[in-house]
Amino acid sequence: MTEQLGRDAQGRLDEAWDEAQLPRYNLAVIGATGAGKSTLINAVFGEDLAATGVGAPVTQQVSLYTNDEGTLGLYDFKGVESFDQLRDVVRSFKKTYAERAKAGEPIHGIWFCIKAADRRFDQTQRRLVEDLAALDVPVFLVITQTPWKAGIGFPPDVQQFVDYLTSLRLPIETGRPVPIAAVDDPFAGTQAFGLEHLVEVSLEAAPKGVSAALAAAQSVSIGVKHGAARKVIALASTTATGIGAIPIPVADAVPLMAVQVGMLRRIASIYGISLTKQATVALVAQLTSALAGKTLATSLLKLVPGAGWVITGAVAGGVTTALGYAWLRLCENHLAGDLDIFDYLQSNRLAALLLELAAQNLQGRVHRRR
Repeated sequence: MTEQLGRDAQGRLDEAWDEAQLPRYNLAVIGATGAGKSTLINAVFGEDLAATGVGAPVTQQVSLYTNDEGTLGLYDFKGVESFDQLRDVVRSFKKTYAERAKAGEPIHGIWFCIKAADRRFDQTQRRLVEDLAALDVPVFLVITQTPWKAGIGFPPDVQQFVDYLTSLRLPIETGRPVPIAAVDDPFAGTQAFGLEHLVEVSLEAAPKGVSAALAAAQSVSIGVKHGAARKVIALASTTATGIGAIPIPVADAVPLMAVQVGMLRRIASIYGISLTKQATVALVAQLTSALAGKTLATSLLKLVPGAGWVITGAVAGGVTTALGYAWLRLCENHLAGDLDIFDYLQSNRLAALLLELAAQNLQGRVHRRR
């Protein structure tokens, strides 16, 4: 590779890294004072952004907070003591919100919170839900502080409240409320409940472009993160297969490297692992160098049907998939505390470990075909 081509390749990989930034998922958590909004946010996302972050004013009564990773935006409705006041705030917010949505700052989901202990849902609350649904945003009616015990479930009156709300046919996602308890209550003997389901239904209603950001921001479900990472791998594999439709030498595989840079960054972001651009590009460069050098990669490429030292569509897709799942495994082990990705990266052992796991993945696929 000439020096000029090297600069071009570096620029393309830097660009791929930048493009892999997960777009932000914007959430509004709304409810009267005492509904448990802060506790819910902390339980699902691991922090209360409204309490710890610096908000950008949207209106006099509404601010937008973002997490450090840039994957979550929280619209906070301040100083609301009653549903009547809250409805006034939402009405004044609607015009401003329409302008922000056009500017690329839409709300992707609304959690409208009411307390299980209230056991009431009046016409003001109903009209408020209808006002929120009119924003053309998925609305979830969340019943907070729901007493739930393993093996017993809800008390009868709570179940009746859930059934009553369902019978109202409100314009809410799933057609029924989502009862949750954000934390355990040792004194009452009740357990946290429903958080994973709330995340899952919110994810299902999220626009495809921001669903991975929600999976990344939430901290209650490894399964949600795993599912989002699998989608990233599938898309990267399809893209890589298309790149390999015109066979290219391994040593000139910059377009394929760019796909893998983006895949690694997105998966790392989903698991809350902040890799720098330099680290990600260096890792993919090490992988490509290993492939081009015909050393460690020999055991990897020979497992792909039709592989040689020219990359075809099947080879590009197969290797990208294997690398993706190997990286997913490392990220999950890092999150679980079983290894430290940064230690491997600093000691230049990460590429070798990743290729070793990728070879195991390909070996498993070969065995399954036999």
